[in-house]
Amino acid sequence: PAVVTANALALGRDQRIDRAMTAQFSLPGGATGEIRASMWSSALLRIRARVTGERGTLTVTNFVMPQITSRFTVTVDGRRRRERFGGEPTYVHQLRAFVAAVRGEPANLTPPSDSIATMSLIDDIYRAAGLPPRP
Repeated sequence: PAVVTANALALGRDQRIDRAMTAQFSLPGGATGEIRASMWSSALLRIRARVTGERGTLTVTNFVMPQITSRFTVTVDGRRRRERFGGEPTYVHQLRAFVAAVRGEPANLTPPSDSIATMSLIDDIYRAAGLPPRP
């Protein structure tokens, strides 16, 4: 994705530190995206992802803490369906992947190229918001 715009809400007097960030993206093929992140919120936990298409939307709520409660909502042609799901904490899956990698077993690991691309995108967001990238 390419960053189109980004806006940061600074934390107190230090204008280099953001407490909230929004960013808009353009993606190949004409799709767009938006991210909102905040460490300063009145909501205890608000983690979700939403995909909007021509016929409807998919919203996944609290996908990073399935041990608490998670759900997805699919709306297609005006008809809505909700499902709840649970699971182990994401840290359990991370630990299993780490142990497998240490043992030389197949592991579902993020390749370094994805990590570098993600950090480059985060740097682009900071620059677009007028903040310096993190060291």
